[in-house]
Amino acid sequence: MGFADGGKRETNQVKNSGDLTSIYVLEEYQGQGIGKKLVDKLVAHFQERGFQKVFVEILEDNKSRFFYEKMNAIFSGKTTVVIQGEELNLIIYEWENPNLF
Repeated sequence: MGFADGGKRETNQVKNSGDLTSIYVLEEYQGQGIGKKLVDKLVAHFQERGFQKVFVEILEDNKSRFFYEKMNAIFSGKTTVVIQGEELNLIIYEWENPNLF
């Protein structure tokens, strides 16, 4: 019904931090708290490794970004990415203290 994945991106130079790199929940299971449970599990894994901050990047046009806002992620910046020759905007969110969400 879904999955979450993460680690530390090569581009992440912030000490003691990790990255939520992907999360997906089948549409028929969305809105049931499964995404939050997946993120909670991933964060527990990060905490075991001493991470104190978690980042997530999401395409600006992706409505799923409101999921992270609902989970108290804080907007920390914007960047761009080129996918198949097209430059797209990414929003970067972070959780300073993953224990709080």
